[in-house]
Amino acid sequence: GLFDDRALPAQYIAGATPFTNAAALNISINGRGFAMRLRPQYGIRGDYYANTINQNPSGTPTYTNLSDSVNYNWGTGGPGNNVGTNNFTAIYTVSFVAPTTGSYAFRTTSDDGVLLYVNNVLRINNWNDHSATVDTASNITFNAGDTVNVQMKYYERTGDAVAKLEMQPPGGAFDLLS
Repeated sequence: GLFDDRALPAQYIAGATPFTNAAALNISINGRGFAMRLRPQYGIRGDYYANTINQNPSGTPTYTNLSDSVNYNWGTGGPGNNVGTNNFTAIYTVSFVAPTTGSYAFRTTSDDGVLLYVNNVLRINNWNDHSATVDTASNITFNAGDTVNVQMKYYERTGDAVAKLEMQPPGGAFDLLS
C-alpha cells in the first residue's frame, strides 16, 4: 500500500473502547488535492456449505471468508477450501449505511440459484438451476443514514459457477456492492 502499517503505542489507546465486528468505521483523509477512503477490516462475509443445496443450511460452514465484494466466476471450479466445485451453498451478508436518500436497485448474476434479501425482505427469487442470469430488484427507497442489511443466498449444482452482487445508488450506475 501507500503507507506502512504502524501500531499505536499503548498510552494512545489505554482506556479506549474497542470496535466490535458490528461497528462501522469510515474514515476520509483529505489534503493536497486528493481524497482517500479507508475501509474497515471486515467486509462481506461469505459462509460456504459443502455438499448441500439448501436455502437455510444448518451446522457450521465448511469455509468462511471476508471479501470486499461478491464477484466470482469460478468457471467449472469452486471457492476451494474443501467446499468443492459442485453442490454447495453460499450465504453472503453485509450491512452498510445509505449515503443518500432515494431509490436504490440491486442486481445479482448467478449460475445457479439465488435469493436476495434487503432488510429481511425477499427482493430476488431465482432459486433454480440456470446458466448465468442477471436479476434486478429496483425502487427500494432508503433515507440517508439508514442501516441497510443485505443477504444473498446462492447455490451451485453443476457446471459453471457464477455469483455477483451489485448495487445502484440514486442517480448512479450499477457497481459491485462493497
